[in-house]
Amino acid sequence: MPPSTLSIIIPTYNRARLLEETLTYLAAQTAAARCEVIVADDGSTDDTARVVRSYESRLRIVHAWKERAPGARWNAARPRNQGLARVSSDAVTFLDCGMLVAPDFVEAVLRSVGDPRGVLLHPILGASATEDDLRQLGSLSPETLAQVLRGLQHSPAWRDGRDNLFLHVDDEPDLLPASWTLGWGAALTVSTALAREVGGYDAAFDGWGAEDQDFAYRLRRAGASFRIARDAPTLHLPHPTVPSQEHRATMRVNRRKVHQRHYSFETELYPLYPGRYYNQVLARWSHFVPGDVLPHYGDEVARQVLRMTEGLERSLLVGSDQLSLIELLNPSDVFVTSERAARQLRRPPARRSVHHLLGCDTPFADGTFDVAVVTDFIRVLYGRVLEAFCGEVNRIARRTLVIFTPEFVSRLHSYDGLPWASVEQVSEMAKKVGADWACAEALDGHELFWMSRPSAGGASAR
Repeated sequence: MPPSTLSIIIPTYNRARLLEETLTYLAAQTAAARCEVIVADDGSTDDTARVVRSYESRLRIVHAWKERAPGARWNAARPRNQGLARVSSDAVTFLDCGMLVAPDFVEAVLRSVGDPRGVLLHPILGASATEDDLRQLGSLSPETLAQVLRGLQHSPAWRDGRDNLFLHVDDEPDLLPASWTLGWGAALTVSTALAREVGGYDAAFDGWGAEDQDFAYRLRRAGASFRIARDAPTLHLPHPTVPSQEHRATMRVNRRKVHQRHYSFETELYPLYPGRYYNQVLARWSHFVPGDVLPHYGDEVARQVLRMTEGLERSLLVGSDQLSLIELLNPSDVFVTSERAARQLRRPPARRSVHHLLGCDTPFADGTFDVAVVTDFIRVLYGRVLEAFCGEVNRIARRTLVIFTPEFVSRLHSYDGLPWASVEQVSEMAKKVGADWACAEALDGHELFWMSRPSAGGASAR
């Protein structure tokens, strides 16, 4: 049953002018009586309080002010949570300061919100627009905004940057492998119960960015379904932001924090790729089948690997879904890129721990594994991903045995021209991350190499 009222949370900090713009358009709502507005203030020292008071006769409005801790940087998670604690409605819209909505916005949201696990992603027009683009629009008003929004939907400067992906899945974002990357907190509606169930936003994020993707990821894991609210779009007013260098720095840190909150296959490469494109990256890896593009390893290779790793208690195998190899090597742990393969390998009488991970950023402590065995899978990786993989495996394993098949060329390379790393390229990357690299043995068309931390000592002599 659709909720009868809506709470709108506006996080802000010293943005009185932008806040006034947003409140002007909310005061013009045809269903203003059915919504409450919570201005979640992260300790503003400008005219924000005066602006809020000036709308008390036109809106049910609350000023939730909380002093910011000394030295703390802006992050929308803190004020959004302040607002969420004050919500009295069954549904809540998170709407950033400087967002404009047409007069029927609240009506449209209340019509669309019914499923308690449903999340509305509101189109955001103008997220990349400039103040010059805004000047070209001429004067804006609540009465004309709906028409303006319709006219801007396909404008390159104003269209929502997520639209290509939305079009690809016919406005069903749940079909995307990383739909949570599209859950922009600037304009998002969710049931109050669900927002509280997942713990709201994570206030531990520091600085700009990624706190909304973390929130959206937790919503998806809690069973939420994302929908595009085409009948409730928003306009983002261009305004000065934090310097781009600081922006990029905090975004990198916060994206890694998203992964380190969850350590899942879905989030593992998120720090390395821009948000929307990550859906294509994850789609590629989610359908990666090692057995179709990597060589088959015979019993002789497996027996030699066993001899070389004899007496090493905790072992890790990375880059193979070949059941015969897994059974022969009998590692204590396995990393696989397919959740289905992971489920099969976990079936009784499973004797090992199976992890759905790529191996680029894992929850394991330094030196957890006595040895890691990595197949030709390492040759599929390149650039930042190869560097991250080499660095991580070298961190979590005291030594790593890498199996190379020099004469084998993967279909990925021969048919599609995709990278297929040589021994020299991998050894250079190993050295770049501070690892020692040494040839160990050659047999039956394969070459075995030791990669180890300098402190491991003697790995190449085994």
